[in-house]
Amino acid sequence: MRSSRRQVKRWRLRGYAAGDGQSVRLNDLIDVPFCPDSGADAYVVPRRVIDDLVELQSDVRLEPLAVPQEV
Repeated sequence: MRSSRRQVKRWRLRGYAAGDGQSVRLNDLIDVPFCPDSGADAYVVPRRVIDDLVELQSDVRLEPLAVPQEV
């Protein structure tokens, strides 16, 4: 069971490194893949990034938005 957890953690870390190498740093804690000018009207922050950010910075609060915010 323990090795399975390690594999999951490695997979998550590898997931952050995927892409073309461009990233943005959130709260000086975590680098998140970012694609500037992708043509998208919105950007969705993956749940695993939010979970990691909350874990690393305890004063982060999640608030649901009634309307999506333009980027």
